Amino acid sequence: MIRKRIRHLPIWVCIGAGFAAILAIGKIIPPVEFRQLSARRAFRILDRNGALLRVADRERGLYVPLAGISPRLVAATLYSEDRRFYWHCGIDPISLGRAALQNIRAKRVVSGGSTITMQLARLILGPRPRGAAAKLQEMALALYCEWRLPKTRILEYYLNNAPYGRQSRGCETACQGYFGHGAGSLSWAEASWLAIIPRNPRWYDPGHHPDRIEAARRRLLAALRDGRAVPDPEARTAVERPQVLPEAPWPYLAPHFCDWVVTRLPAGQCRDVATTVDARLNGELEQHVRAYIRKLYDYGISNAAVVVIDNRTMDVRAMVGSADYFNPIISGQCNGATALRQPGSALKPFTYGLALERGFPASYLLPDLDIGGAAAADRFLPRNYDERYHGPVRLRTALGCSYNVTAVRVLDQVGVPSLLQRLRTAGFASLKLAAEHYGRGLTLGDGEVTLLELARAYAALAHGGMFRGERCLADGPAPDSARVFTPQVAYILAQIMSDRSARAPAFGECSPIDLPFPCAAKTGTTKDYKDNWTAGFTVDYTVAVWVGNFDAAPMHGVSGVSGAGPLFRDVMLALHRESRPAAFERPAGLVTARVCPLSGDLTSRHCPDAMTEFFLAGRQPQAVCAFHGPGGALRVPPLYRDWAARKGAGIGVGGGGGLSVAFPAQDDVFKIDPGLRRESQSIRLKAVVPGGADGMRWVLDDRAISTQLSPLWRLEPGSHVVYFTASRNGKLLRSRPVRFLVLS
Repeated sequence: MIRKRIRHLPIWVCIGAGFAAILAIGKIIPPVEFRQLSARRAFRILDRNGALLRVADRERGLYVPLAGISPRLVAATLYSEDRRFYWHCGIDPISLGRAALQNIRAKRVVSGGSTITMQLARLILGPRPRGAAAKLQEMALALYCEWRLPKTRILEYYLNNAPYGRQSRGCETACQGYFGHGAGSLSWAEASWLAIIPRNPRWYDPGHHPDRIEAARRRLLAALRDGRAVPDPEARTAVERPQVLPEAPWPYLAPHFCDWVVTRLPAGQCRDVATTVDARLNGELEQHVRAYIRKLYDYGISNAAVVVIDNRTMDVRAMVGSADYFNPIISGQCNGATALRQPGSALKPFTYGLALERGFPASYLLPDLDIGGAAAADRFLPRNYDERYHGPVRLRTALGCSYNVTAVRVLDQVGVPSLLQRLRTAGFASLKLAAEHYGRGLTLGDGEVTLLELARAYAALAHGGMFRGERCLADGPAPDSARVFTPQVAYILAQIMSDRSARAPAFGECSPIDLPFPCAAKTGTTKDYKDNWTAGFTVDYTVAVWVGNFDAAPMHGVSGVSGAGPLFRDVMLALHRESRPAAFERPAGLVTARVCPLSGDLTSRHCPDAMTEFFLAGRQPQAVCAFHGPGGALRVPPLYRDWAARKGAGIGVGGGGGLSVAFPAQDDVFKIDPGLRRESQSIRLKAVVPGGADGMRWVLDDRAISTQLSPLWRLEPGSHVVYFTASRNGKLLRSRPVRFLVLS
């Protein structure tokens, strides 16, 4: 007996020395915080209706307690990885001995003999070179885990952290990705298939080696059946292959929105996130953007972005950041909704809003003239988009037509610092530099802002001048608020931006932003056609659209109304497909008056036309129109007489005696909208007759059509030529002809 013990003494010495080494190495292992195994995990991003948009940080894995994991997967994992899990103390000498023999016979490492606890230790320690030292560290940490944790918690941590291929960490992540359901409802076929992968995720790669998994799965099922873990009837059924989803089963909806949301979440987010976006709407708008960009490809346009905000709640309902998120050629993962760009004329409404606050009525006459002044003092001489000057224009027309000269003149009155401060109040946080840096170009959009900032600023106009921050989380805090304009000023701006007649001189009677319901909109185009913008709102939604290229390459002569405008129209029509929005609600404190469309003053008995204008109470004009004489003849006011004389023909395209066609302009293009009634699609012809006339006659395509000063003409497809004749002191005068085109 003593001899036998002496004979086995070397073995016990070796075992004792091994454990001593393990304990010694264990002292150099830093303290383990086991909570890290369940913290900072993947989380799901859901849309406003609970639909799954994306699993964020999927490589971190979704975490579920052991009670939420199918017992079938637990049994299959134990039979596959560690059948004596509940017997050993973290290290299984039998498995280690068997692994040593297999490695000696194969003359290479073919088995590690690791228990589930040792595999958990390896996951805690992280990637490092393999070797005897690494194995001893794992064994030491496994002993520590067994000492500190119950077996059920070790098994829970392992199943939630084990690698299951396709960058899936944990069984819940893997089940969602491979089978489309959670780990709590697995069949034996699915459980046996899934339990194989952690053995060697590369060797048992589901995408490249499904047959290897299937062969190992059948052997595992046989072992489960022999061990009576699986009843015979269920074992026969489990032999059938499980239904595995395709290679990319995870939803990746509203990708730009999800990227943006993740940046706004607190560090360590691990709970599901309910957002405000509508997955169905966002997907529909992505299709609109892709289809639209395909149409404009020949114009040098590769990308577009759209933001939709619900005005009542400030919820971001849709965010499309590019034409194709998954296309690296066009830098699709760049988010055009949050990128800094110059907005062009899209900031002009805020300049005119300041003017309205300071007593400038919407009928106020502004000089759109090539004369000197404050703007010329520092050599900043803006030009209008059409390279023309338009003489006296009302504030309503100046904003509607987006004239640059008048916008700068108004800015001279209100001041650049005041505009900059008001823009910051409206949420343009990107305008961080001093007013001197931007100068008078601020109203023309020389400061860089984001599409999202533009959308929420326009939403402030829809809210009666009250700014509120956007919401992207369903349970997020109430957004901050600030007063930008009074409700009265905001209403007048909305009326101007929804007035198609106000923008008709520049954009035609039927522009893309003319919609069959009340909608306020403004376009913007930057220098060299690098960026197109259109932003606008109804009482229900605010929409902002950007069109351009992420590399700042210029487009080929595409303006805001022709570039971003049609896409803006498509989005608005999609949003109001089921119900048309109501009209803007008129606040108290506004009055109306009938004014002359040309002078902006109260109408006289000689004015041929009149229009109703809104004014702040007490700010309505008191003067009577002095532009029109007897018979409606136009008399050029002294302010514009010198300028008209230099032009040689009055305001517009001149002819004999200063006669000119004020509208339409030369080479204007109009388009008949198939969604509107034909009888409602007309333009009003406008004439300028300096000194008046005894009578006049309009001629279109060599056919007399009217003897009125400003008749309505219904649009007809084709190329047209229009002019008018007027008699004065017995002499017949004729204006220069104007050519224009009407598209069907």
